[in-house]
Formats: sequence, C-alpha cells, structure tokens
Amino acid sequence: LQNATFIGFTGTPLSLEERNTQAVFGDYISIYDIQDAVDDGATVPIYYESRLARLDINQVQIESLSQQVEEVIEDEEDLVLRENTKSKWAELEKLVGSAPRLKEVAKDLVEHFLKRSASIEGKAMIVCMSREICVRLYNEIVAIKPEWHDEDPIKGGIKIVMTGSAADREL
Repeated sequence: LQNATFIGFTGTPLSLEERNTQAVFGDYISIYDIQDAVDDGATVPIYYESRLARLDINQVQIESLSQQVEEVIEDEEDLVLRENTKSKWAELEKLVGSAPRLKEVAKDLVEHFLKRSASIEGKAMIVCMSREICVRLYNEIVAIKPEWHDEDPIKGGIKIVMTGSAADREL
C-alpha cells in the first residue's frame, strides 16, 4: 500500500545488527513495560531469584567453553562458524543436562519453592537451556513431587510451556 504506516506490536523488541525492531518500524510510539502492568494490576510483581547449580567440570573445561563462546559471539554470520556453534552448544547442553545435575537442580528447586511458598504466595517459572532439558527436569521434579503432575492440562500444579518447531525431536 502506497504511503502505508507500519505499526508493530512486540513483547520482545529485537536489537541485533541483522534484526532490529526499531530499524524496521522506527522509534517507539509507546512502551508498556512490566512495571506498567504491575501498576495497572494486569500482572503481579515478578521477583527473580537466580539458583546456582554448579557444573561438575574442571577449570580447563570451563576456560575452553568460555573461549568458544567468545569466538561464537565475535562473528556469527559465518556459516561454518554457525555449524561449529551448534556443535559447541550441544557439548555444553550435555554438561548442563546431565542426569546427576538435573536431579540436584530438581531437588534444590522443589525445596526452595516449598520453603518460599510457606511465607510468600506465588508461582515459579523455570527456564531451561533446551526443550529436552526442560522435559527431563520436569520428570525429575515430578519424581520428587508426583502429586504436582496430572495428565489433564487443567489439573496439576506443574506444566511445561514451550514453543514448537517441525524440526524438533520427539520428546
């Protein structure tokens, strides 16, 4: 359409070199952030608490992974580098998603949530590195608290919410 105006609505504007919301749509007309939503009563306050679950790897492995991440960040447009990144990400995912670590993380999260719920009403959201780790962590949590699970999506106290892709493996 000639002389049309583009208006974009986004919950997560992008600010990357090759993908930039403002570069496509121009300056923001209005910003409605989380604090505005809390002030309006549209959402409850969000509290972020980082939980650390150490990786059982040695310092040499940590430094190697750190160096690899730095290399990836420098030039992600190179196709060979992109494929290399996938391989490095898969290596890191194996470490992060190891069964003993997920068991430890599940135990820590359940204990923390129960303790927290005793004094503050609320919900929790867990963000995982991959869909597979998400499902496996869910299973570990349910192994500790089976009463939180229910096959009925309306019932139960724990759910997995994830985006999907036709390329995803069956989980």
